[in-house]
Amino acid sequence: MSELFFEDYTIESLSYMKNKQFDMDSKPHLNTDFDAEIIIMDEGNASVYLKTKIGDNKLNAPFIVQAEICGQFTYKKSSDEDIDMTFEDYLSTNAIAILFPYLRSIISDITAKSNEFPTLLLPVLNIARLLKDKHSITINRSSDIVNKDGIE
Repeated sequence: MSELFFEDYTIESLSYMKNKQFDMDSKPHLNTDFDAEIIIMDEGNASVYLKTKIGDNKLNAPFIVQAEICGQFTYKKSSDEDIDMTFEDYLSTNAIAILFPYLRSIISDITAKSNEFPTLLLPVLNIARLLKDKHSITINRSSDIVNKDGIE
């Protein structure tokens, strides 16, 4: 059986911005958007980025939270490859599912620390299925990526 190993994660970016135009008498509404980017370094190593944006500048959103985390994963392929999932399959389902509780916790922590609005608790959900249904998972190989300076 092939195995996927979760090594660690880091917070790549995190921001909380209060919507100063929010009407405290209105019912809050928070749009939530998620996406994932998978970068396969080689046959056994990958970085998985899970991102969210919650809220917007509309009057009924009390704040905007944006967060991105990056998980490092390694993969050990079994000798019987026909039965097992591919590395990409593991990353686009299991790796994303592994990272989601960390992202949920970060969102809860930062909204709790605002000390003005109730803590936002994202629901438990099948994030991998949600992202697949929305076509919000991008898979790249590190050899195909050009860095921000335009240098390969």
